[in-house]
Order: sequence, then structure tokens, then C-alpha cells
Amino acid sequence: MKINKLFNRILAVIVMLMACLTISAQHFEGVWSPSSEGFTGNIKIQNKDGQYYVQIKTKNGLKAGYGNVYNGVLYLDCSIGTNYGKWWIGRWNGENNHILVGHGDGYSYGTNGVASNIYDSSYNSRYNCATKEIEYIGFKLVLEEENLHVYWCMGQNYLANDRVVFSQSSNWISRGIYTNW
Repeated sequence: MKINKLFNRILAVIVMLMACLTISAQHFEGVWSPSSEGFTGNIKIQNKDGQYYVQIKTKNGLKAGYGNVYNGVLYLDCSIGTNYGKWWIGRWNGENNHILVGHGDGYSYGTNGVASNIYDSSYNSRYNCATKEIEYIGFKLVLEEENLHVYWCMGQNYLANDRVVFSQSSNWISRGIYTNW
């Protein structure tokens, strides 16, 4: 008799957990409309095989890709351009961790500003450098009650041998509140 009660309790907990997971997964899905005019238009979110596929209408066209949920927030990066050259981490005007960029003459260089993240500090000279820069728009989608708060940032990932070795991004900027009704 005690085993049946224990089994029923465990089963009830599992059913409740699955219901909670299903409900939270459903909240992101749908077509979200902005509450005011801006850079971004409607946002369509679909769950495809356990991942969120996100489409965002912008003034520069449709941005789309797969997003991931971390701590209840949906994140998505959309590539907007690729550049080739030489970038490395170094000192600029007495300040460390600047992304230095080589100029076409092979001798001079400038800075793209301070790196936000350094994953491999060995890329610190013109001879051991990143050779590819991928520019992106990052989107952060936060559910609050029945509204979707949308934030974005601009960033660059710097790659050596197709591996990100350092990156740079702006702060998150609010793009508005969206509704799904």
C-alpha cells in the first residue's frame, strides 16, 4: 500500500513538472507585435525540435536564426557581415586589452576599442592574430507577465582558425515591448 502512495506522489510530481515545462515553453511561441514603431517589426517564434527558431522583421530586412534559453531569457545572434584582416590584443595609449587592427600598409595599426571578452590571450601580435571578424546583432527576449521585452546589442567576434579568440559588444539597449494577442 505504501509503495502505491509513493508511486502516485512521484507520478504527480513528474506530471506537474512536465506541465510547468510545457507552459514555459509555450510562452515564447507565437507572433509578437511591437507596441510602437521602431527598428524592429513583428517577431515570430516557433519551437522546432526543441529549439526556438526566431524571425525578426527589421528595417534592413528579415533577421532569422535559432535561439537558446538561459535562465528564462531567449538569446539570438544574427550575423550581419564578415571582414578579413589582422586583429590582435594589445596596449593602446597605456590601456591594456585593446583590439588592435593592422592597416593595409603592413606597418601601422589602430584600435577598435577594448575587448569585451578574451578567450585566448596568446593572440597578441600582428604575427599571431585573428584573421576574421564576424559582425552581429544580438537579441535578448525577456518575458514579463504577458509581454515580451526586446533588447539588442551590436558585436563582433574575432576568429583565428574558425575559433572565436576574443570579442567585443555594446551594452544591451531596449527595443520596446511586444504583445502576443
